[in-house]
Amino acid sequence: MDIQATIPETVLLLALDDETGKPVLDSTTLLQTLGGAGLAELVVRGRLRLAEEGEPGGTKPGRFVASTSVVEPELEAFVEHAEGRKSSDALARVVGWGGSRSVASRLRAELLGELVAEGALTHAETRWLGIAWSERWERGARTEREDAMQARARALLQDGQPTPADERLVAALAILHGAKALPKVFADLDATALRARADDLARGSWSSEVVRKAIEAMQVAMMVATTVPIVTATSS
Repeated sequence: MDIQATIPETVLLLALDDETGKPVLDSTTLLQTLGGAGLAELVVRGRLRLAEEGEPGGTKPGRFVASTSVVEPELEAFVEHAEGRKSSDALARVVGWGGSRSVASRLRAELLGELVAEGALTHAETRWLGIAWSERWERGARTEREDAMQARARALLQDGQPTPADERLVAALAILHGAKALPKVFADLDATALRARADDLARGSWSSEVVRKAIEAMQVAMMVATTVPIVTATSS
C-alpha cells in the first residue's frame, strides 16, 4: 500500500494515541514537532535549504535559503519565518507562543481537518456549559494508510532497511527523535534500542547531503527546544 504522506502529517498521525484519540505528547511538544516537521518538509521539497560557505548574496552558513518552488499555503507560511535564520530561530518563530495564530498551530488545524475529511480520523469533543472542554481525534473508517504507516515505522525502528520511498517517514522519525518523543509514540519498544536505531536511521537515509545536513540541524533544534522551552517568537 502507498503510505506516502507529508512529514507533518506523518508526525501527527504517529503522535495520536489510537485508543484515546489524544496526542501522546504535551501540547507544546506537539507544536514543536509539527513546526520541525514543516521545516523538514520544505527542505525535502527543495523550498528551503541551509546556506553554505561562500553563499551568493552573503547569507551566513547554516541559515535557511529559499528557492522559488511552489508549495501549499499552509507550508508557504513557514518560509517567511525561516528564510535567513538558523534552524533553531526558525523553529522558535513558527511555533511562536503556542497560540492558535502561530503557523505551526494553523498547520495542525489544517492537517486535522484534512484527515477528518479523508475519513482517517473522526472528531469528538466533550463540552461543558457550551464550551469545548476537551477534544479527541479517534480513528475513522479509513485507517489502512495509517496502519501501513505505523507498521512500516515499526519495521524501520526494528532494523528494517529503509528505501528511497521511506525518506519522509524517516524524517518524521528523526524529528520525533530530536524531540525525545519516540519512546512515548512507541511505548512498547525498548527505549534504549529505539534511540540507537533512530540515530542510525538519521545518519544514513537521505537522498542528498543537503537534506541530511538540514534534517540533522532540525534534530539539534528540536533537542534544544524541548530542553529549554521556547520563550520568544522574535529571535533572528
